[in-house]
Amino acid sequence: MNAKMICLLSMLSLFAFQQTACADSDRFLKVDPSERNKICMVNDFYNPMADFSNFSVAVDGKTYYGCCHGCKKALSASNQYHFAYYSVAGKTVKVDKAAAGCILADKKRHGAAYYFNSDQECNDFVKNPEAYTFTKAPEHH
Repeated sequence: MNAKMICLLSMLSLFAFQQTACADSDRFLKVDPSERNKICMVNDFYNPMADFSNFSVAVDGKTYYGCCHGCKKALSASNQYHFAYYSVAGKTVKVDKAAAGCILADKKRHGAAYYFNSDQECNDFVKNPEAYTFTKAPEHH
């Protein structure tokens, strides 16, 4: 299957996910750890109908997933996509995406994935998501 077809199928699946989400009263879906292969860790989105195993990269015994060859290349070239960062109450937290203790998909944001170190961090976020700021990897000069 070529890259354009994979991207098209991913987009269609996201549309279906969004439609399902609108009917559901809960905004966040907890992603089962066995479904990490349904998360593009470069673009940080969860697609419940996907299997991104063909675009995975193993690093130090952990597996990171991308949704296409470009994402696999990005995951292989640098560890900048291996980590998520968020700030809450003046504290910045770093989370290894492949080892996250809890991952949430935001149904209102087309499956946007949020990574946390523990279930407690997930629960705190769900109670007050506006208190959180998510950023990409800090720039190194």
